[in-house]
Amino acid sequence: MPTVSISFLRLQDEHNHIRTFAYKDSPEWSELGTYDDFGHHEVLELLARLGMADDAAQGLLELIIREPRIHRRQFRLTAEQFIAASQTFQQPIP
Repeated sequence: MPTVSISFLRLQDEHNHIRTFAYKDSPEWSELGTYDDFGHHEVLELLARLGMADDAAQGLLELIIREPRIHRRQFRLTAEQFIAASQTFQQPIP
């Protein structure tokens, strides 16, 4: 089961996008990863693909919006969850 670290940072743009970084089986910071700028609904969709419950995902999104700092979470995924999460990004998680 792969471990994926996901980091979220709310951007100060007109749409309040959330820059979302993903790294597979690596330390919290790595050069081998991918990122995209997501809208709020896309963040919720990604968290659902990662197996997070709806209420927990909504709570995390509210925290990301409220506190402009990096929020990191790690997920242990099945192969199917990893593929689904990777497809959320324009460049797949390496």
